[in-house]
Amino acid sequence: MANMNRRCPLELRTDGDDACKSACDAFGKPEYCCNGAYDSPAMCKPSVYAQMYKSAWKVREEALDS
Repeated sequence: MANMNRRCPLELRTDGDDACKSACDAFGKPEYCCNGAYDSPAMCKPSVYAQMYKSAWKVREEALDS
């Protein structure tokens, strides 16, 4: 299995783990954690980090299927 951490932005990288931190864990801001003023589906939209992860996961899944 590929190390997904290599595709993580620097600010989401973990030490010695094969995963990325979530933007919520990394920054703790309501817009990334979907809480406070962002606690509804209408207000909590996928962040650029979520979109990057989803794209990387799709590429990984396609590679595993081939």
